[in-house]
Amino acid sequence: MPFYRINGAIVHMQGTKLPAPCGCFDPDDDGRICLALSGYQCDYPMPGPGTCDRHLCTRHAHEVGPDRHYCPQHFERAQRHEEEG
Repeated sequence: MPFYRINGAIVHMQGTKLPAPCGCFDPDDDGRICLALSGYQCDYPMPGPGTCDRHLCTRHAHEVGPDRHYCPQHFERAQRHEEEG
């Protein structure tokens, strides 16, 4: 049963089909984990098979293509890579 941050308060919700909470660190909120309801996962390719898969809320999901999103950390890394190459 996940915990979420809703309007600044931590809320414990029960249910079987709830999305995972957003796992991004929020520098605007003293570096705490966001914990908002997630609707996306990070699609940044990782070494080996698979992707990052960090759960993301709409605020932290950066759309990079059709149905493709990066977390803030990987979005920044991808932009740096584009600028260098």
